[in-house]
Amino acid sequence: MKRNAWVLGLALSLLIPAPLQAETTEACSSPKPGRYVVMGEGQVAQQPTAHLILEEWLPDGRIEGIAFQRSGQDFRSEDYSGTYQAQSRCKAVVRRPLTSSVASSIAVLNPSGEPIYSLATQPDAVFSSRWFQQGDQTCRASDLDGVILSQQRGLSWDGSSWRPNAVVQREQWSGGNVRGQAISSYAGQPEQATYSGQLQVRADCVARLQEIDSKGTKYNYSAVLLTGGRGYIYLQKEANDLTLGLLERVSR
Repeated sequence: MKRNAWVLGLALSLLIPAPLQAETTEACSSPKPGRYVVMGEGQVAQQPTAHLILEEWLPDGRIEGIAFQRSGQDFRSEDYSGTYQAQSRCKAVVRRPLTSSVASSIAVLNPSGEPIYSLATQPDAVFSSRWFQQGDQTCRASDLDGVILSQQRGLSWDGSSWRPNAVVQREQWSGGNVRGQAISSYAGQPEQATYSGQLQVRADCVARLQEIDSKGTKYNYSAVLLTGGRGYIYLQKEANDLTLGLLERVSR
C-alpha cells in the first residue's frame, strides 16, 4: 500500500508544472552618446512618409541633427535640436520637433545602449525606423569604391493615388561616379534599365546624388554615407516617387 501511494504521488508530481522562475531584469547600458544614421518610413496623418536622419546624441541628453523628409509629394530638409531619455527595460524616448515627420518615438537599445529600431508613438503615425551607428570618421566619395547592391520598395504617384514599386540594383562605384543596373516593377509592370550618376559628399557624410538612366529619366537623392565604407542610404526628391533605400557595399 505504501509503495502504491508513493508511485501515485510521483505520478502526480510529474503532472504539476514546476514553479515559473522569477522574471529577470535584463541589464542594459544607458543610452549611448554618439553619431547615428536613421532611416524610417510609414504613414503620418494618412500621408506616406519617410525620413533620413544624421544626428548626434550628446552626453547631456540633447540631440543635434539634420533630417531629410518626405511627406507625400513634399520634400524638405531641416536642422533640429531634440532630446533622448532612458526608459525602463532597454528603451529610450526620442523627441524631435520635425516639421513633416515623426516628432516622438521609442527606440529599443542593444546591450551596449545603442538604438537599433524605433517606433513612432504619436497617435496619427504608423512609422518605424532602423538605426545605424556612425563612426567619427569623415567621409569621401571614394569610400564607396567597389560593388554595391540594394533591394528597395517605394511608392509612385499616378495622378490620383500612390502605387507600389520595387527595385533591385547592382552598382559599380569609382571615385564618386557610379554605373548601375536596375530591375524594377512599377505597379506590377517590370522594367530593366542601366544608369549612371555622380555623388557629391561633405566631410560629415551628407551627400547629394544625381543619376540618369538609359531611358533619359533623371533622379535626385539626398544621401548619407555610412562610415567605414559600408554603403549609403538615400531619400528620393522627385515629387512623384517616394523611395528610401539602403545600398550596401559588398566588395571593392
